[in-house]
Amino acid sequence: VYKRQEYYLSYWVKFADDFDFDGTEYATGKLPGLGGAGGLCVGGTNGFQPCTGDNGFSARYFWREDGRAVLNLKHMDIPTSNKWTPDLRLVDSDGNDKYFIPGQWHHLIQRVRINHGNQANGEVEVWMDGEQVLSVEGYRFVNNNRGIDNLYFNTFHGGSEDARWWPDHTVYSYWDDFVVSTNPADVGL
Repeated sequence: VYKRQEYYLSYWVKFADDFDFDGTEYATGKLPGLGGAGGLCVGGTNGFQPCTGDNGFSARYFWREDGRAVLNLKHMDIPTSNKWTPDLRLVDSDGNDKYFIPGQWHHLIQRVRINHGNQANGEVEVWMDGEQVLSVEGYRFVNNNRGIDNLYFNTFHGGSEDARWWPDHTVYSYWDDFVVSTNPADVGL
């Protein structure tokens, strides 16, 4: 397993024409992203697992109501009082929220750079359909000098095995052209 301080992840995703993003009560779902460095420190409805600096991090996309696209970033400085990790909005140049549109292919690219030592200098950038939609810095992901070592590929409705999160019918998503690289040209940047 290669562990580097910076990686780019690129892939294409399409949700079927009749995709139901919204459960009966809650609207959320998970998509792949980079992670690792000793674990994934995920959690939520089954109990928040704080990122301690040596149990990893994750940078996964989520959808929210009506397919609104966000990044869910698990890092060391999330207050332990938070049960949920705050969303990082993916927005266009005018500040409008980005959405996953059923029946349309979407190209997602993320760049994650791990912090050095215990410094708060980690960075994340995201592009959606050729437009930069997020650029943030000042994060602590690790304190153990481990690098990114995981493409965290899981996708499902919700955060619980509870019908309130489920769509009202069977839905499909389609995936293509996954690339993980240290070279931005490999992902189309």
